[in-house]
Amino acid sequence: MSQARGEVMIKMKEKSLSGFWRHDRSEDRVMELVSVLQGADNLVGLMGSDLRVTWSGEEVSYTDFERHIVALDYGPVKGKGTPFPGARVDEVIGYAAHEGGHCIWSQPGKDRTISSEMNSQRYNTLSASLKRAWHAGRRNPLPDGNGGTINPVLAELCRIQNILEDAYIDHHVAVKWEVLGEHIRICRHKLAEQRPFDFKTIARTARPDRNEVLNLWIAVSLFDYDLPGRMSVRVRRAMTSLLDLTARAIACHNGQQRHLMAVSAADVLFREFPTFATPPPPQAGQGQGQGQGQGQGQGQGQGQGQGIPSPNGGGQAGGEAA
Repeated sequence: MSQARGEVMIKMKEKSLSGFWRHDRSEDRVMELVSVLQGADNLVGLMGSDLRVTWSGEEVSYTDFERHIVALDYGPVKGKGTPFPGARVDEVIGYAAHEGGHCIWSQPGKDRTISSEMNSQRYNTLSASLKRAWHAGRRNPLPDGNGGTINPVLAELCRIQNILEDAYIDHHVAVKWEVLGEHIRICRHKLAEQRPFDFKTIARTARPDRNEVLNLWIAVSLFDYDLPGRMSVRVRRAMTSLLDLTARAIACHNGQQRHLMAVSAADVLFREFPTFATPPPPQAGQGQGQGQGQGQGQGQGQGQGQGIPSPNGGGQAGGEAA
């Protein structure tokens, strides 16, 4: 069999999107890493961004606006044989496309915008449970990962905003660049496979934990899960409001306004589900900086930690600077 024919057979067998444009597959691991990186860099460039792509060196992806760098998670190809499986390369490209969308459309400083809104006159209109939590969080802040502290409710609000922001990014990337939208869908489905949840049970629970409802919202709005047919009154009421806010966020082209929508979503969640047994871990770089983040737990870089959240309690890069 000729080498060209062999390449075609590999592409057909893998059924990967990247297999049809990656013509420099190699048995050499370094060359493979270079190939994938160049492909991601070209795709981010096609989106109109002037940012360069590199490997993050850790299992986290983020964007550093100050240095104009998108750092990609090495995890999907870590420990894989060469040439890298096309499906794994598709994941990496999905992360790059998602981060590229943040580079173009997301506005830094959501923690400051949200904190200012919470300390404005709007505070008096919020649910009692959200106000109590905010006040308690101010008295008992958590480490922010950068040597400072943060109100844990602000960390949760940033995670909530991340859901709205990701819905905006995923939708508009798919509309503008359909193939890149498919890459994002692929990496989301891979994340969902790794973290199975019994959403039907959560939906039927009369008073579920707030984090469980947050995960249900993530699954439906970002991971293409069908909304369960049977839901308790509280869950149905909350999901109706949250999905309406998601649709409004997708239609809103003002980044700061999308920041403020997090307060509305949090008000719904705290009003209906005041208990939160598994709060998200503190995120690195919660305060200042310019980077976007995507990855598990802390992440690297400083600033706007957008990234791709997954239904897993802490989320993936669920706050400022992941």
